[in-house]
Amino acid sequence: MSLFFSSNDLPFLLKQLPERMLSLTRELDTAGTINLKADGNPALGILSIEEIVEYLYSKSVSELRSIHWIYFINRKDDWDSSHKEQANTTAQMVWVAALDNQWLKDFLLERMVRELSVRNSLAESIIKSFPQFKNQLGNHNWVRFAELAINPTSAADMIALMSLQKCITPQELFESYGLPSYSKIMKESLQLCPATFINQTRKSQESIEWIVRCLRSLSDTDHSTAISEILTQMTKEEGMKYPLLIRWIKDNFSPRESKNLTRWNHLTDLAKRKYREWLGSASYQDFVRLVDYVVDKLNLTERDKLRLTSRKDFWSNYSQRFEYIRILVPQETYIIVRKSMESNIVSDIEIITCDVGTETEVCIFAFDGYFIIEFFRGISESRIYQRNTVSENYFMGTQRLTSGMLRAPGGWRHDHAFCWQYYFERQLAKRGIFPNHDVEYFNGLSRIHGKYCKSTGLVPPSLEKQNERNRKLISWEKEMNELESEARSIHANVVLIN
Repeated sequence: MSLFFSSNDLPFLLKQLPERMLSLTRELDTAGTINLKADGNPALGILSIEEIVEYLYSKSVSELRSIHWIYFINRKDDWDSSHKEQANTTAQMVWVAALDNQWLKDFLLERMVRELSVRNSLAESIIKSFPQFKNQLGNHNWVRFAELAINPTSAADMIALMSLQKCITPQELFESYGLPSYSKIMKESLQLCPATFINQTRKSQESIEWIVRCLRSLSDTDHSTAISEILTQMTKEEGMKYPLLIRWIKDNFSPRESKNLTRWNHLTDLAKRKYREWLGSASYQDFVRLVDYVVDKLNLTERDKLRLTSRKDFWSNYSQRFEYIRILVPQETYIIVRKSMESNIVSDIEIITCDVGTETEVCIFAFDGYFIIEFFRGISESRIYQRNTVSENYFMGTQRLTSGMLRAPGGWRHDHAFCWQYYFERQLAKRGIFPNHDVEYFNGLSRIHGKYCKSTGLVPPSLEKQNERNRKLISWEKEMNELESEARSIHANVVLIN
């Protein structure tokens, strides 16, 4: 069912509910009559409920005035309880009268819509009679909305769907129709927005923006329920298509931020695991985009380009093991990349001062139990540090880092000199960091050298290649020792992290 309608077409009545008239009917005298002697029609000055019913049966309803209808409709539920045999018949008569009375039609539909926010404000007989006449009420914008009052169990679902179709939150939808936005049905429909979003077959950028705005409107507890639902019911592959949603989840649920701990603790265990998978994949994609951009846009030597590409290929085998990433780039790279942020080159980058060694981009990867730091250019190395409270605050805190600060703490270092993949894989395996579960051959290596076994790793290099590697490592070790010595002299107060 399509539910498209414009609030511009709604009559003034819905936005200005006739509260004064309703109040008047509640203040009737004990005789149960309404005094309209000042109305200008003495014949209709005082009418009881029974007299109004007589007008319905006599088909003289055109003589009834608006105040009579308000009085009768407001009191009908009570009247029905003692006139059960006439309840449905008189309700049908009211709808028949509305077919030729635009004011009455507007009023009845407004009260039907109001049922969504204030249940039992309208006689059940009138609600149940509505379906018989809905097709005769014309193209009235309220008709489809009023249908929701018939089956309140599905009303919240339909309101969530209507909100998605119009790309406005349920609260905004209610406000656009002059309905109380704090009502129970509005809250229920807001809680159902994540499921509505998940079930949408083709998600547009507008629907991504819509779900993020809906999420912002939820309480902390509802936030956690909604994100648990999204993380566990959407595939990681689909989630990776929506960087705006990923960013919102990261900003509001990252356990690294103390302000997020309440929401994080309310996530289910499965949702926490899925969060790590989603954010890990997003972090890896950020790394890939940065490498591709640096290779394509910066003036690098062919040697540096090959190094970066080989590392991108290597880490692709661990893409499911990433938890999160911190990206640091020199000022020049930062300016170039920021100009292209609309192309989603990276979601988050910071500036690094290269006070030791060549200007270089750096990525700090968080894995389970370890931090791995990748230096992109220059002599180029990877460093592995144990992950604990000290290293977490140092590498992933708010302080601005320099290349010297990343080298000064020590850690275990590894080269990218020659045939490094075999040896690096073994070092990672010793620390419990293994490739993705489905890896049989390593990307970036030939079929012969890339064959992988969890217990033995990659195919070891030949003796000749091992000798060549050892020769190249001599100069690498010498230069690396010099860089570390310089870093520690500049940052003498840095605590060593093994």
